Amino acid sequence: MTWEEIKASFDAAYAKDHVIQSILADNRITYAEANRYAIRVGDILGKIIGNTDVFPEGIGFNDALRILDPALRNNYNLAKQMAMKAQKATNDAAGLGLKVAEPRLKEDMLEGLAKEVSDRGIETRAELFKDQITHFTQTGVDDTVSVNAYEHERLGVDAKVVRRAEYKACEWCRDLEGSYKPSEAEALGVYRRHDNCRCTVEYVVNKQRTTVHSGTEGRRKYVKQEGEKNYSLTSEAAMERRRQRQEELRATEKERAAAARQKRIDTWARKKSQQG
Repeated sequence: MTWEEIKASFDAAYAKDHVIQSILADNRITYAEANRYAIRVGDILGKIIGNTDVFPEGIGFNDALRILDPALRNNYNLAKQMAMKAQKATNDAAGLGLKVAEPRLKEDMLEGLAKEVSDRGIETRAELFKDQITHFTQTGVDDTVSVNAYEHERLGVDAKVVRRAEYKACEWCRDLEGSYKPSEAEALGVYRRHDNCRCTVEYVVNKQRTTVHSGTEGRRKYVKQEGEKNYSLTSEAAMERRRQRQEELRATEKERAAAARQKRIDTWARKKSQQG
């Protein structure tokens, strides 16, 4: 299957997708919508690429990359462009006369997917690959958040990166949920995802912050953001605990990822045998 054939199938499904079309028709794009858009775009390509007819058995790395490169770049660019619209809306709402920074695709991620296609068996990779395509597409949004948040912090803009866990999120994702300084987000793994992760990462500019209580040691304070009804507690101690927890999770990341992937492979194989 050539890129032209993949693109034709993709364009047809894209035009018929009601969620995508409703987002395109909305002039008030948010990061939440950009992420929802990226997931739908990724799912569409994943269903096409996940078809076992796309990659013949025994396909090599170079041939896999030749097929994947234009398809994944197209998805990344679509997600990136939608996220950049969300960032522009964020800048405009905050009165920031700043140009939206454009992220760059991580070539090693693309090559990693091509290697996985060439290394895995045809039946095993088909089911797993669908989700990896969606994950890759979401990085177009995450990278836009990252590059703009970092640049704005460098320029002195009071802003934060917010990760929100999806419903029934795993322990790793629930522990990552929260608000972060842009300079801390990358080191703490805020932009990282596991297979089938649908958590969102957003960029929020703080227009105003009001301190209403501060502990005697200066380590705890309640703050209320403009437009929010409730006061929230921030704590350096809580941030330190989160750092420690992330270090613990990072130390076992490969083992947990391998176990989760094997579970999915076993589940897919069991369903396949039941159907037969």
